[in-house]
Amino acid sequence: MTARPADITLVESVEDPDEALSTWKDTRRQGMAAAEALLRSPHAIPLLRWVLAQAPDGDHDLASAILAVASPAIREQVLA
Repeated sequence: MTARPADITLVESVEDPDEALSTWKDTRRQGMAAAEALLRSPHAIPLLRWVLAQAPDGDHDLASAILAVASPAIREQVLA
């Protein structure tokens, strides 16, 4: 975690940043198999926004794929 604007926004938008980052690490490790669990997480929207704000890489691709299977409501909130 750095002082990049997206990092600061993530920390400010979740109650427990360590838990949120742990959720993303689990999702990264499990890939799309963890998409449903992430989307049910209270951290889903801030995490997806955070990852999508990063430079395109494997995490960005995974977040994009998860967003593609998310409900329209979640997609709208992430992309707002």
